[in-house]
Amino acid sequence: MVPLTDDILAILRTLPRFKDGDYLFSTAGGGSPVLRGFVVEPLRDQGKRRNGRHGPRGTDLQLRDSTIAFAINHIVDEWKFSAGRNKASKDHACAVSIAQEGLRAGANIHLEEDAINKIWGRYKKFLNPTSSEKKAANK
Repeated sequence: MVPLTDDILAILRTLPRFKDGDYLFSTAGGGSPVLRGFVVEPLRDQGKRRNGRHGPRGTDLQLRDSTIAFAINHIVDEWKFSAGRNKASKDHACAVSIAQEGLRAGANIHLEEDAINKIWGRYKKFLNPTSSEKKAANK
């Protein structure tokens, strides 16, 4: 569980609510979380080797990792959390810790925060270009 500051709770309280349930992120009007059936099963299936081989290939985890990176990017852009945090400040939430808790609670996937930070490090350049990259793209 990741503790949320009063400021973050205030932001979450301003988000629109669904009529049919209590889930904040839902494709079923709030009746079930967005993760079920849309993200959970593909995430859980990653790493299952086909053709009788054991263990994941490098490409087996691309869907899982890119989905995690998209979630972190969304949390950073929409909720204004920092992507990561100093190892000494584990009592403050960041996008990586929120994604970690969502993976654990919603998909029963247990990844260490360092592993999720590595995933973010590999994908963030594709999702969140720096201002100099944005300027170059607009020329």
